[in-house]
Amino acid sequence: MNFGLGLNVNETIREIVKKCIHAEQLGLDYVWVADAPAQRYALIVASAVAASTKKLHVGVGLLSPFLYTPEQIANGFSMLVEAYGSRFELCIGPGDRNQLRRVGVSLFHPQGIANYILDSKREIEKGFAKKTSKARFGSELKVQEC
Repeated sequence: MNFGLGLNVNETIREIVKKCIHAEQLGLDYVWVADAPAQRYALIVASAVAASTKKLHVGVGLLSPFLYTPEQIANGFSMLVEAYGSRFELCIGPGDRNQLRRVGVSLFHPQGIANYILDSKREIEKGFAKKTSKARFGSELKVQEC
């Protein structure tokens, strides 16, 4: 069984990193970094956490393919893996209704949303595979639909 910690997006990056270092010292297996586009981009926080820890796995999510293209997500994760190794996971989903409304996406008409998320997952995995070499990085990106 693995144990982890969900991080508070309202804390400073310095506070988050400090908590992650402590979590790793306590033997926790992973942390989850939430994305809050209006406040903080999750991949930057994940990078700071990975730079300050050695073996802690870092989950990022929920990232919305309605807010970021699959190519942007794949590129961001390939850079993380290149810099810190393959200890990242990704959770994708539609996202916050209010954030989506600001960019013209309505969840009140959900037809096609599930297919869009699954199609985005496949595109992210393909884009990630193009950017990285399994021989070099040792594993593939784990993408979960949340």
